[in-house]
Amino acid sequence: MENASWGHLVRENPPLFHLSEVDSTQNWLKEKARTALDPGTAVFSDLQISGRGRPGNKWLHLPGNLAMSVWMPETPEGMTFPWTLLAAYSVLTVLEDRIGKSFGIKYPNDIYRTDSGMKVGGILVESHGGRGDLIGIGLNRKDPHVPDGGGITIPDRPLPPDPMTLPLLIQDRMMVCLSGELSHGEIWRFLDDRLLWRGDWVTWSEPGKNKMGKVLGLGERGHLRLLGTEGEGEVTLPVTVRSIRRITA
Repeated sequence: MENASWGHLVRENPPLFHLSEVDSTQNWLKEKARTALDPGTAVFSDLQISGRGRPGNKWLHLPGNLAMSVWMPETPEGMTFPWTLLAAYSVLTVLEDRIGKSFGIKYPNDIYRTDSGMKVGGILVESHGGRGDLIGIGLNRKDPHVPDGGGITIPDRPLPPDPMTLPLLIQDRMMVCLSGELSHGEIWRFLDDRLLWRGDWVTWSEPGKNKMGKVLGLGERGHLRLLGTEGEGEVTLPVTVRSIRRITA
């Protein structure tokens, strides 16, 4: 079904729209969310002109890469994880099903290749006044400046899903998260196993000060567990922290 305002409707339940070009899938879906949207309504675009990451960074989009946004007005019952981590779970399980266990999560919202250590994707969640969350997902299939592709296409591995199939698979997995079919422990163990920088020292900023700690793992409520300095013992990273940086020699 085609509509000049809504683009091409790939499927009706849950609604998934396809655009040939857009300034930002987040902006497009935010505008549509002014009216009632079904849970899981999503959009993806062949070309995104003004994609953005967090905090306020631009996200470079090349043809063939994934730019999609999903509207989730509900939190899964009994689930304490934020949508940032649930979206990461959805993306990682889709990639592993098709390509193999070659990816991990850099807390809280980046997807990396574990072989090369290259960032291949990111997740941006924007809350809207208690009405719901807009979840932006960007994935690089390839990077023309990197010899091996630099994205989720890995030599000697099965090819990733094509640009039309990938958003369908991710949307399906996010709907499974929303349904409550998966146990909290199942998702937590999966993400904790794929957490990057475990054992490394990292820094982050809190109001009025910079902090440092050693990554221990992912807490059962989705917080990052760290070994603090100055006799602090184990600490958890506040959910307000938007980024961490690894300390390198």
